[in-house]
Amino acid sequence: MPNLIMEYSNSVDERASVPLLLESLHQGLIDSGLFEVPAIRSRAIRINDWLIGSSEDREDFIHVTLELMEGRSDEQKNRLAEAIIHILSEHAASIESLTATVREVSSAGFLKFAHQV
Repeated sequence: MPNLIMEYSNSVDERASVPLLLESLHQGLIDSGLFEVPAIRSRAIRINDWLIGSSEDREDFIHVTLELMEGRSDEQKNRLAEAIIHILSEHAASIESLTATVREVSSAGFLKFAHQV
């Protein structure tokens, strides 16, 4: 943990480099100094069907959810959200909707299985 999940409308592929954007977001988490690098997980999910208000699928979007284990201060979470939006606006300014959510995950509801090699 943390897990960064970038959801984006399929139209984003035509207007921004999704791999570069994902790499930049991942690097932003590394640069924050808040996490052990091997623990950071980032992925992008292309969305083919979506609705935003009454505009159906005509408004393109990128939404980043950052899941963190509990224990970060509100200030740290706000700085992470601001950094995400800054990176999105640098690499995808032409996308109509750029949003970010930083969400805490309770350790009581999180399990991880690691294979012993």
